[in-house]
Formats: sequence, C-alpha cells, structure tokens
Amino acid sequence: MTYYAPIQTVHGHSIDPMNILPTDINIHDIAHALSMQCRYNGHLRRFYSVAEHCVLVSQMVPKKDQLWGLLHDAAEAYIGDIITPVKVKLNDYIDMEEAIMAQIAAKYGLCADMPESVHKADKYLLTLECEWRDAGCPSDLHGIRGLNPSAAETLFINTFRGLDKPRPKIHLAA
Repeated sequence: MTYYAPIQTVHGHSIDPMNILPTDINIHDIAHALSMQCRYNGHLRRFYSVAEHCVLVSQMVPKKDQLWGLLHDAAEAYIGDIITPVKVKLNDYIDMEEAIMAQIAAKYGLCADMPESVHKADKYLLTLECEWRDAGCPSDLHGIRGLNPSAAETLFINTFRGLDKPRPKIHLAA
C-alpha cells in the first residue's frame, strides 16, 4: 500500500486529491494555485499562467458556458498541470483529473460534461498561444498579457465574481 499525505492549500485546507469532495473545493485555492502554474511547463519567454488562460477561455464562450470555461482546468489546482503530449499517456492522471472535475462541477452547479464550446475555445486559444509564444511573448497579443501570478489570481477571482452562477438546488422536506 502506498502512503501519501494530503496536500495543504495556501488557504489552510487539507485535501486528499484521491478522494476530493465538493466541500473541499475552494475558489480561492483554485485561483491561487492556477495563477502560480505556468503554461507550457514554463517553456516561455514570459510567465503565462493557467489562471490567465482559463479567464481567456471563459471570455471566448457563450455566457451560459463562461463558468465552465473559467473552471475547465481547475483540477490542475489540486494535481498540477501536465503538458498534453505527456498527459495523454497517463491514464491514471486523466482518471484523477476527470474525478476531480466531476466534484468541481458538482460544487459549482455545472453540467457533468464540459460544453463543446469550452473544448473548442480551449483548442483555439492553444493556436493563439502558440502565435504569442512564437512572437516572443509580447504584451497583449490576442489578449494574452502574461500577467504576474498576483495579477492573474486577482483577474481569475474577479472574473468568477462577475459570472452568473447556477443557483444551488434546494431540496424541500416532504
């Protein structure tokens, strides 16, 4: 049996990523962790966080899918970002990511499956990010600014606060 310790988030939550529950999930933990993770495994001339990427995806989709767009990489706050060519070879990682995303979707009242508009926006943004990277990561090409972690975290939280969120389902006692 393999032993592992739960992770301790920056906001003081102790979380077992192998058994995460909706009650464990905190938007501030997500924003902070994603703002500290650089896209492309850090192979950029300028810092560009997963948090900024998520905000851009949320801006590219219809209003009804914007929260899904913002949270589409939120599992990475708990298990890290792995570059796609490696991720597709790691079935256990993909299963963990999907399980965590299911809990995040439950926490925030999202449909179980990521909307197609989010998939398309994520793939399209990838092409824009490649142009940005190939151009030397200039400031504000395609809306990509390469914000520092603190600014990216603030942008993520402010975006979250500004989105329409599903109302929690209320179950009345019979």
